[in-house]
Amino acid sequence: MFWSTTEWLIYQTWESGAMSGTLLEDWVPTALSSDYINRAIHFEKEQEFLEITLTPKPGMALSTWFAVRHDHGHAMQWQAVLRPAPDGSGVMVLYHDFSDVYPPSVPTLAELGLQEGLDGSNVHVAVFEAQRGSVVLWIGRAPQWLEWQYAHLTGPVVHPDDLHQLHASAQRISSGEEPHTVNLVRLHRGDDEWVKSSVTMRPFQLKDRPAHAELMLIQVAPADDLY
Repeated sequence: MFWSTTEWLIYQTWESGAMSGTLLEDWVPTALSSDYINRAIHFEKEQEFLEITLTPKPGMALSTWFAVRHDHGHAMQWQAVLRPAPDGSGVMVLYHDFSDVYPPSVPTLAELGLQEGLDGSNVHVAVFEAQRGSVVLWIGRAPQWLEWQYAHLTGPVVHPDDLHQLHASAQRISSGEEPHTVNLVRLHRGDDEWVKSSVTMRPFQLKDRPAHAELMLIQVAPADDLY
């Protein structure tokens, strides 16, 4: 498959979808990178994985293991081999299913504690691309009240009339004008329903790396009832 870092889309064959239980009649040739990452139960070499998928450079390569949820509910153990495309537009990914040889890896106590703590506060954290209003990946569990998994098919996550607020906030943070911002915007619940939500935005950076030029870290919480 091909993992685009310009569109934040994954171009996939049916065979790659079938590995996690997708039926041919339900298969679509594109998926969001955030949906793929959200299926993972546990990543090994998470820092290296994020670096190569978010900021690919020539000469990079990675082989790593992760446990992923099958559509039928059970966990699988996959190996992923990643290499950046020569033009820097994304990453070529090859998956191997080793579930019949190795048991699925499990989250650490720290990872479980993060998920449970965020769930208890009803705050959700994501890496966000403000220019398109796209969720790149969720840190912890994704919100149940937000339609994001198929946003490339069902419509934008952020209401088009509100996206300019997040554009402006990202620009102020990138320029160093403000360390963080808070905006009230409408997020897509699905079926033409929108949830007024508080979005706190901060710079995003990997450990020992400069802040990412295009990506932000956001905290999302519902601010009001549907309207």
